[in-house]
Amino acid sequence: MKKEVSPPKWITSILENYCDPYMLEGIRGDLLELFLENVELKGTTRARLIYVFQSIGFLRLKFKKRKVKTSTFTTMLSNYLLVTLRYIKKHKAYAIINVLGLSIGLTASIMMIQYVRFELSYDNFHKDKERIYRLASKNPDDGGGSAKISVPMGAALAEEGLGIEKMTRLTPFGNATFKHGENVLSEGWGRCVDDAFFEVFNFKVLQGDIETALKEPGSIILTKALATKYFGENINCVGQNISITYQSQVDKLFTVTAVIEDVPANSHFYFSFLAPMDNYELSDINDWARTQAYTYLKILPKTDHELIISRATALVLERSEQAREQYNLEELRSRNAELYQLQALESIYLYSNLFREIGSTGNITYVFIMMSLAFFIILIACINFINLSTARATTRMKEIGVRKVNGSTRKELIFQFLLESIVFAVFSVVIAAGIVHLILPGFNAATGLSVSLNLIENLPFLLAGAILVGALAGSYPAFYLSSLKVEAVLKNERIRSSRSRTRQVLVVFQYTLSIILIIATSIIYQQVDFMKNKNLGFDDEQIIVLNTNSEKIFGRYEAVIEEMKKHPNIQSVSFSGNLPGGGDWGMPMEVEGLSRENTPTIRLLEVDHNYLETFKFELVKGRNFSKEFPGDEELSYILNEEAVRQLGWTDDPIGKNVGLTRLGRPMGKVIGVVKDFHFRSLHQQIAPIAMFMKPEWSRTFSIKLGTGDFEETQKFLEDTWSEFDGSAPFNLSFFDQSLDRLYRAEDRLQYIVQWFTLIALFIAIIGLSGLASFTLISRTREFGIRKVMGASVAQIIRIVSRDFLKLILVAFILSIPFSILLMDGWLENFAYRIDISVVSFVLTLMLMLLITFITIFYSVFKVATANPVESLRYE
Repeated sequence: MKKEVSPPKWITSILENYCDPYMLEGIRGDLLELFLENVELKGTTRARLIYVFQSIGFLRLKFKKRKVKTSTFTTMLSNYLLVTLRYIKKHKAYAIINVLGLSIGLTASIMMIQYVRFELSYDNFHKDKERIYRLASKNPDDGGGSAKISVPMGAALAEEGLGIEKMTRLTPFGNATFKHGENVLSEGWGRCVDDAFFEVFNFKVLQGDIETALKEPGSIILTKALATKYFGENINCVGQNISITYQSQVDKLFTVTAVIEDVPANSHFYFSFLAPMDNYELSDINDWARTQAYTYLKILPKTDHELIISRATALVLERSEQAREQYNLEELRSRNAELYQLQALESIYLYSNLFREIGSTGNITYVFIMMSLAFFIILIACINFINLSTARATTRMKEIGVRKVNGSTRKELIFQFLLESIVFAVFSVVIAAGIVHLILPGFNAATGLSVSLNLIENLPFLLAGAILVGALAGSYPAFYLSSLKVEAVLKNERIRSSRSRTRQVLVVFQYTLSIILIIATSIIYQQVDFMKNKNLGFDDEQIIVLNTNSEKIFGRYEAVIEEMKKHPNIQSVSFSGNLPGGGDWGMPMEVEGLSRENTPTIRLLEVDHNYLETFKFELVKGRNFSKEFPGDEELSYILNEEAVRQLGWTDDPIGKNVGLTRLGRPMGKVIGVVKDFHFRSLHQQIAPIAMFMKPEWSRTFSIKLGTGDFEETQKFLEDTWSEFDGSAPFNLSFFDQSLDRLYRAEDRLQYIVQWFTLIALFIAIIGLSGLASFTLISRTREFGIRKVMGASVAQIIRIVSRDFLKLILVAFILSIPFSILLMDGWLENFAYRIDISVVSFVLTLMLMLLITFITIFYSVFKVATANPVESLRYE
């Protein structure tokens, strides 16, 4: 056998490294052909030498191997993008349905996520937020307590060190009348604070020296909004004087020492002006029993919190006789019980629900609800995409088969379909961001929130979300479509029934979520309606409120009342210190025959002779306050039924002795008992309450109107007001609106849930409509045969509708236990609540059946009435 001859391998290797890859094969082939000819003509040795020299001749710079500028991946990516865009252009209806469903789902989810981010951002703008705590009281028996503590506690703790770097207190400035030039207005959002306030909290300073701004008693710091109100857009007002009437001070001059930016919306407390603590007026500012101050501590790292809490408990027991009588120090120590608690600044808004909170608080439960809403809605949108994509598999089988025959691997097909889904998601995110930008102002106005979306700042988040949603929505279709066998798709075989069952499972899951949301919306609406329309034990209709800080009006309040009552549309007028709806006071009350520790906590309302008549309280025993009994102002009290029960009075309570001796009032008599009424929100049980008279504490007129002309009545009241004090601000408000604010969080929840339930339902309808259309395409021949065999249009509609309605019934059955569990847990937040009714479930089922039938009717009717000849020609 002749030995096979080959050229030198070393020069071939060099040639492969230095030659252009696109020219290598041709060069190597030509050289090999010449080598074999030379072997025959000139021999092996000379042939190999000639081969080496010829190879060296091709090692020129212009043939040097170049780096491939365009990678295979980039080429493939651009090709797949082009194919995706062509597919979208060819199947516009399918693309619109998918993009519309995803866009609406993403719109809702983006808004919910922004809402959640806003709620979680409260107080995080303060520099040392992780070291700031609020010291609040704690009930050692039930874990509750009050956000306020005694005024001297904070200063006493700070003096002892204990790792407290800085301390500041916030106390109410009280209703104040501001006078500057021609502006005379009431301002009720002032706070008295310690001069370390800005060393604890960080608010942007616009003018003035913040380090000295609170040093002098007559100083005042204004927010930008308040400064603009009195000094115009040019707020260069540092050094200007402003006259303020408040509490017992009349026209006291304050000097503006600084202007700061308005308090951010995500702060758990609000103020419009600040004054030094020296301006806070209290009968005894060193009273350890009265809780009047919100106290914040800036604590050094690694400080022992328990040491601060235990020392606070010890201080109040040492310095407050009332605390010593109410609590047994040895008993507290034996069970390590404390009277105080430290609350982290960032946790106050969402996690604190103490009595006398400094501002409206949120609810972490509602944040979780919104997060769940966002997740459910995007999940529903993704299920839509999956169902529509797998349903369209019947029209893409040949495309997949051809691609596989031409060499496409499963990985490449998966990549293509995922890319297709991501492109849909990117389009949807762009549309959703535009929609959010347009509707956010209306959303904020309706909910009272300050949610925003900075597109530039959130661009990475939006793009990442688009990729994630695209990958999530497209993963199942991609893996499913790429798994189809070449033989099956080229023979146009039907998709296996297991895939249809998968789509049915997804439809059931999607509609289960939608039904749960509808039921939740119904129950939330019923609960809110129940709270707003429940008989509260008093009449809140047609009552307007006028607050005054005018000494002229206050000094002649009885004359003002008599003048107001001259108008025929005014039925009654009361002048009091507080109103139902959370305006009660907490002060120590003595009860004859009971020790302090056995006396329940009794809340107080300061009223007048007309209070019960104005609010229509029902007197069940005894009598009302009366001018015929001069001693009523100092010696008489009216209790509610709950107070009588908790005091253990089984016999007639009329004539029992109670008192407020710490306020300088002697022990007096119970002269009446009113039927229990809700003087706080329905979140809380009715508590014991006592009414008493102390006119010097009154600042609020409550005016009960008839059904006459309101505008004319308002004009009369304004004229009457001016007659008594022409410079006093006339600030009228409606009492029922203040009660509605108690349920602002529930109103907001109801609004958000109902709208986003409609969105979820709309997405499901879009998906159902598209799925019905594509499902019917696969059954076109079946319906043609049925029509030839004599089936009527109604029978075909019934057959198809039955299949979809079965899915809705299954979804409804699955939703029942989840809905009950979810909503019963939510209703536990209310002391007074509705019972979950079967009606909500029945109405939801009827609604879903109706919507489903209407949604699919057009598509079914179109197929059912088609010419059977055309149907049999299909495929």
